[in-house]
Amino acid sequence: MDNYIEYCYLENDKPRFERSKLTESDSNECLKKYRVFSRKLEIENLFDVLIEEVKTFKSLLTMAQLSQEFSRFSEVHAYIENQKARTKLNISYLNILNTGKLVLDRLYIERDKFSIINDIDQSLLPELLIEREKIFKENQYYVLCCNLRNLCQHKMLPVNRLTLKYPSISKHGNGVITKFQIPLVLSVMEEKERIKLLKGLNSAFKDELLNSDLVDLNRAIDGYFEGIFDLMIKLRTLVDKSVTEAEDYFSKLLDQNIDLNMNRLLGPPALVVNNEKKFHLDFEWFRVAHYLEEKNNSHFKSSNLIRTQYLSNEP
Repeated sequence: MDNYIEYCYLENDKPRFERSKLTESDSNECLKKYRVFSRKLEIENLFDVLIEEVKTFKSLLTMAQLSQEFSRFSEVHAYIENQKARTKLNISYLNILNTGKLVLDRLYIERDKFSIINDIDQSLLPELLIEREKIFKENQYYVLCCNLRNLCQHKMLPVNRLTLKYPSISKHGNGVITKFQIPLVLSVMEEKERIKLLKGLNSAFKDELLNSDLVDLNRAIDGYFEGIFDLMIKLRTLVDKSVTEAEDYFSKLLDQNIDLNMNRLLGPPALVVNNEKKFHLDFEWFRVAHYLEEKNNSHFKSSNLIRTQYLSNEP
C-alpha cells in the first residue's frame, strides 16, 4: 500500500494505527489541493507585509512633518532633523518598492511566464494578465514606480528632498495650515535617468510631470500600492472557487476514509504518497489566509480614502 491516509486513535487505552488506501488519482488530487492552500497563504502573507509597510510609511510622513514644524526655528537642528526624516522615509519607501516587486514577481514574471496562479489553476492566468495590462494602461503612477524601483536598485535613493510650506491661511477660516511634501525634482536628475523614470508613461502624463518638474512621491507610492492592490483583488476573485473546492474536498476525504469519531484521534491524519509522508490533514493554519484577506480588504485602498498631502492639493 503506497498511497494512503494514516491515522492514530486510542483503543482500550492504547494507541492504534490505521491506514485508509488512496488511489493514484486521489493522491494526486490531495497534492494539488494542498498547493492551492499553500500558494493562497503565501501571496496573502507577502501582501500583508506590503500593507504593514505602507502603514509605516504613512506614519513616518506624519512624524516627519511634525519634526519639520518643530525644528524650523533652529537652522542647524532643522538640517539634522531633515536628515533623520529622509533616512527613515527612504528605508520605508524602498521597502514598499521592493516588497511590492516581490508580490508582483509572484503574481507574474513575463520573462519566465511564471505565475503563482498556475499552481492553483492555469486556466485563470489569462484573466489575471488582462487585469495586469489594464493597470499598466490606466495607472500611470504604478508604471512610474516600477521604473523608480529599478533606478533605486542601481542608482539613487527616492527621497532626497522634503518641503514644508508654512504658513498659509485656510480658505475655511483663519487657521494656519502647514503642508509637508516629498517631491522628486526631475531637472536635477541626469537625462538618461530621467528618461528611464518616465519610460512607458503616456505622453500627456509625461508632459504634465515635465512641465511641473516634480513627481509627488507620496502620490506615486499610493498609485503603486493601488496597482498591486487591484491585482490582488483580481487574484482573490479568480481563486476563490478553487480555495472553496479544496476545503470541501479535504472535508469529504476525511469523512469518507476515517470511520470513527474525530475526537478519538490522537493527532491529525497524515497523507502518505509512495510511502513518503507529505503533510498532515489538519488545515487550521489555513485560517490565517482567510484572516489576512479579511484584514487587508479593499476598504484600505487609497481610492476609498482622502489623501491630504499631495503636491496638487492646495489649501
